[in-house]
This record gives sequence, structure tokens and C-alpha cells, in this order.
Amino acid sequence: MRLKRGISQERLAELCTFHRNYVGAVERGENNLTLVNVGKLAAALGVTMAELFADVPTYEGLREEYLSAWKERDRSKLPPWYR
Repeated sequence: MRLKRGISQERLAELCTFHRNYVGAVERGENNLTLVNVGKLAAALGVTMAELFADVPTYEGLREEYLSAWKERDRSKLPPWYR
């Protein structure tokens, strides 16, 4: 959404009152957001919190897709936020 709106990480960080490094870490899946920060992010992007999660697969969908990776202990096949 950030890229679609043409917003830089630095500008998004300013709008959310985050450090710019934090935005990058969140986008890479290295940090998790609190619900308060999800709200700030949604407001800065001009969307609802629900819209931020609209394209996130359900647990069941992920479970089927990544079950073999878990069984093989190959976490490199998992998205960063699911490791």
C-alpha cells in the first residue's frame, strides 16, 4: 500500500511517528506491530485496519501451504512473518 500511494519509508515513518528504520524492519518482517501501531499505520495510509489485512492469507491457507516446510524444518521456505 505504501508503494501504491507513492510514499517513502521515511515519510510513512514521519506520519506514524515511527523511526524510519522501524518501517523498513516491519516491511521485511523483522518486527511485529502492536495494534496501536497498526492503527497508526492504517491512518497514515488512509485505510482501515481491516484493509491492511485484506490480502493476508488465513491461518488454514498458510497451514496447508507451509506444512511440509515445517515438517522438513526448512524455515527458509516460510515468509519472514511466519517463522
